[in-house]
Amino acid sequence: MVTGTGSVDTVLKEEEIAGIIEEGIPGRRVEGKNLLVLTPDRTRTMPLPLMRRMIEKTIGRRARRLDFMVAL
Repeated sequence: MVTGTGSVDTVLKEEEIAGIIEEGIPGRRVEGKNLLVLTPDRTRTMPLPLMRRMIEKTIGRRARRLDFMVAL
């Protein structure tokens, strides 16, 4: 499944990112569960601090536990 919007010519607002995360991973599916989010290492390009913050904000509060691990 692919979800989202954007292009190389635009920058998404935090509200748009939160909506994409919520659409792709509805909070009700993570309610009370332990979650492990795999993140890329520094050899990949992505706004990791922003994505971590948005994941914590949108679904992290509903999870029993939320951890992040760098995938090498």
